[in-house]
Parts: sequence; structure tokens; C-alpha cells
Amino acid sequence: MLIFQLVVLIAKNSRALICLPCDKSKCEEPKHCTGSVVLGICGCCSVCAKQKNESCGGVYGLYGTCDRGLRCVIRPPLNGGSITQYEVGVCEVQVGTPTWSEDMHCNVTGQVSAWLAMKIEGVSTV
Repeated sequence: MLIFQLVVLIAKNSRALICLPCDKSKCEEPKHCTGSVVLGICGCCSVCAKQKNESCGGVYGLYGTCDRGLRCVIRPPLNGGSITQYEVGVCEVQVGTPTWSEDMHCNVTGQVSAWLAMKIEGVSTV
């Protein structure tokens, strides 16, 4: 009985993510993504990548993964505590990574058909 209580106590105080075997037939197709599609926390189903100023990270990455050209930034707690792997962050533009401007689009062959105006951390290059 003591061992059972000890196991329950350990399980109650631990953080565990349990992913079931992947069954892609149960995955819903991500809809209305403004960016790319990434795999969810268990690596099975596709989800929309998080965009600029959206929440990301958290315990086991429950708040999602940032899109290409963005990174999940975690700020130190205001109370002076230390950062752990469990904080929720915000997606921000990664310095030195070009991002697509709104006037860019691709034609059927996948070639960029608009003027390539890449923005890097607020600086436009032509």
C-alpha cells in the first residue's frame, strides 16, 4: 500500500505528456493559416504555425511553434525569477531573417512574380 501511495504522489507532482500512437485519419486539416503549417506537439497532426505577436512555447510547446523567420521569445519574469522551459513566449521577427512582404505572390510555377522587397528587422532592401 505504501508503494502505491508513493507512485500516486510522484505521478501527481510530475508533468508528463503522453502522446497516443499517431493516427493521421483522426487529424483535422488546418484551415485559414496565415503562414505555414507545422506539426503539432506530438508530431502527428498538422497545425497552423504561430505568427508575429502570437503566444508560443509553454509546457511541451502547448502554445505552438513560430513560423519561419520568427522565434519564440521568452521574457524574464517581472518578479526576478529565473526562466524555465515552461514559460509562454511571443513570436518575434528573428534578426537577419527576411520575411515576405504583403505584395509578393507566386504564380502557378512557384516562381515569385512580384518585386522582391525583403524586410529585415524593419529595414527594406531592394
